[in-house]
Amino acid sequence: MALIQLLGGSLGGEVATSLSFSVRIDDVGGVPIAGVPISFSPSQGSGTVAPTTLTTGATGQVTVLWTLGQTAGTQSVRVSAGEKSIVVEVTATPGAPATLVALAGQAQTGVVGTRLPGPLVTQVQDAFGNGVSGVVVTFEPSAGAVATAQVTTDSDGNAQTEWTLGELVGAQTLSSGADAGSVTFSATAEPGPPSSLTLVSGGGQSGQVGTALTEATVLEVRDEFGNGAVGVENQGSYGLSYRGFMTPRRSEEGAEGSQ
Repeated sequence: MALIQLLGGSLGGEVATSLSFSVRIDDVGGVPIAGVPISFSPSQGSGTVAPTTLTTGATGQVTVLWTLGQTAGTQSVRVSAGEKSIVVEVTATPGAPATLVALAGQAQTGVVGTRLPGPLVTQVQDAFGNGVSGVVVTFEPSAGAVATAQVTTDSDGNAQTEWTLGELVGAQTLSSGADAGSVTFSATAEPGPPSSLTLVSGGGQSGQVGTALTEATVLEVRDEFGNGAVGVENQGSYGLSYRGFMTPRRSEEGAEGSQ
């Protein structure tokens, strides 16, 4: 026995689908040999072959049915006849788009009007979780803006963009969609640095040095978008202290007062 030959050209197919291939056994002179038992052994994750053992006929050939595994990429079957063997390989491609999932960028926190620290990444997957390339994915924020609103998935099935938050503090959302489905990203927007300081009440008082005034002095600190700042503290020259309060701006009702 001299050679095990794979007949036909290179193989390819979609994950979890079936294809057939044929091999032939030749002697040293290139003459097909009949009556030779041949076994077929798929590697792990490479699906199944039926039947797993065949005997060559007068043409020295056998044909088997190979049902590919569910993972995209290279899959293989070892074909053995006595001490001889070859490895038959196939490139398994992903199936049709079935779902859209969020891979990265979920539940981030950032400052209003600024870009979130990490990108938003989605993946279009087939029914077996393989990434599908060439699918258009959209990104639509409820507030703010994205760097790219429409992205085509790469070779891994991934699409990504960057999100600049809107001007209001609190929860913000972004919807990402494709023919395979949709996913919603959420983010928390925090106030920006102090931009304005306003006296709310307690001004125009008088009192003796070293004594407390009768009315508290209330100051309001807001960022550049009118959101109430939080955690801002200072010490006045006469022992008066003031602090900014978290008083989110209201887009329809106007700004809230200080707490």
